[in-house]
Amino acid sequence: MDSGQFQRHLEQSQPAPVYLFQTDSAFLVDQCWRSLLDRLVPPAHRRWNGERLAAGDTAAAEVLTRLRTVPMLGGRRLLLVQHVDQWKKADRALVDAYLAKPRPTATLALSIGTKASWKKLFTAVEAVGILVQLQTPTQQTAPRWVRERAMSLGKRLPFAAAAALVEQVGADLQILEQELEKACTFVGERPEITLEDVFQIVSRQRTFGIFELTRAIGSKRPELAIAALRNLLLMGEAPLAMLGLLARHIRLIWQIKEAWESKQNPAETAKRVKLPAGVVKTYADQGRAFGYSELRQIHRALAAADLDLKRTALAPERVLEALVLQLCRITAGSSPGPAAGTMLAPGPRHR
Repeated sequence: MDSGQFQRHLEQSQPAPVYLFQTDSAFLVDQCWRSLLDRLVPPAHRRWNGERLAAGDTAAAEVLTRLRTVPMLGGRRLLLVQHVDQWKKADRALVDAYLAKPRPTATLALSIGTKASWKKLFTAVEAVGILVQLQTPTQQTAPRWVRERAMSLGKRLPFAAAAALVEQVGADLQILEQELEKACTFVGERPEITLEDVFQIVSRQRTFGIFELTRAIGSKRPELAIAALRNLLLMGEAPLAMLGLLARHIRLIWQIKEAWESKQNPAETAKRVKLPAGVVKTYADQGRAFGYSELRQIHRALAAADLDLKRTALAPERVLEALVLQLCRITAGSSPGPAAGTMLAPGPRHR
């Protein structure tokens, strides 16, 4: 079952006792989980039902105990456990035993990566529940995903407009969702988001700001880099989405740097990365400021900052500022230092 079939199942059928979401995309799991929560747990009951747990932090025995607990206000017990491939043999055995006879008054949702090996789990889920395989869209298939998502929000989105949106911001689903929500707000009650709407909504200032930020990092100017970062934050960009944009920008610099240094035809490079030739040349110019060793260190720092944003109590703005300063030290040839979030004492999160 794919995501579309899953949504139709929720609309037309009784809930299954178990769902297994197989994907590497946390965004797609979150999307399915929200649909399941909306279907089974009224908003007023969510203080006592609809828990979301991580297998790395919760033993299987604890999960099964919670499943057996009747919700305070009645109804069906609903629980999500993410990354169940992290469970060891003993935990897996408990889950396998539960799936042989799941509780009829509970729904257990699980998420697992695409490369995980747990054959008995897949067999058990297919016998008593539903396996949902969620494919992460690529640059080529993302326009279709955007169109389907727009339809679910009550808007028509022509293919040309969807393709333009993906070309502008990339295939990161969280960023696409953010831009699509902006588009829906922009057009108001109008039923269609046009190509012209997309060009007005997707901020070219943001693209310029990301170039300015990486230019400042490459030129070892931390004061300019911090200023560029704060300008992007003032534009209203979500910190996690901004990190995704910066990561995409660095990946493109790396790809284009390798292509140009291997004497690949510029037109072929532009076609491969799906960008105009003039934009590719701008990336190539920026690539001269970065060595491959620096790019590898930057990649590791971005990954660490991503974890800090998702798993720690550090204020997102402080995580990004620490990251930018760390990247400037990397390009200056000094030690890369600690991961972005570990440089700071915990501060309050800003919503």
